[in-house]
Amino acid sequence: MNKKRIFLYLATLVVFAAMVIIRQGQVRCNRAHEIVSVSAQYQKYGKPVFAKPAILEDVFVFTKLTLRSTGDKTLEGYVPKDIRDRLAAGQRIYEELPDKQDIGYISKISEEIVLDTGMYHVEAVLSTPPGADRWRAVCVNTAVFAGVLRVSDDVIDRESGSAYIWKISAARALRQAIEIDQHNGYGAVIKSGLEQGDVYVYNGFTQLQENDPVSIVNKIDGLGAR
Repeated sequence: MNKKRIFLYLATLVVFAAMVIIRQGQVRCNRAHEIVSVSAQYQKYGKPVFAKPAILEDVFVFTKLTLRSTGDKTLEGYVPKDIRDRLAAGQRIYEELPDKQDIGYISKISEEIVLDTGMYHVEAVLSTPPGADRWRAVCVNTAVFAGVLRVSDDVIDRESGSAYIWKISAARALRQAIEIDQHNGYGAVIKSGLEQGDVYVYNGFTQLQENDPVSIVNKIDGLGAR
């Protein structure tokens, strides 16, 4: 066996021995680390949730109408009595978009039922021509709930006909029964069970249990980082 081959064998053995020593060191280092379960983490730091304070606000309720173009800037349609009773001549109409752009007004509402349809006739005037669309979906502000507490429907926990919301008190979760006054596309207006300034969970409540410690990872409306 020549010297070159012997040198290669020895070099291979040295590299192998070094890798074994390094690996043993990594294993000992990993064994020295504290093994912490998710449950232990939750008990120590609290379950992470997103929360925000309940605030008083004015909630504007919009009713959708589908009207037909009848002229350069005019629309007409028919509505049942329950909607007719919410409408009045002069009410502004808005584009059916999140920003609800003002596009005109209600000009006339019939006092009597139109026999052919069994509904009431409504006319509206637009600020600008409606374009090529024959039918136009618009919104009318038909009610205002002034100074109320509103939450989105998806934060409400419903069970056996009752409604609950998860509040935070002293860094712990509290399942609070609530009474809903009104609810619609704008969310739910709370009648009781939630007060102005109460901090409630709006995301991350699905795994909560009563009195669980919680860690708020995000607050809005002046109580922390957005």
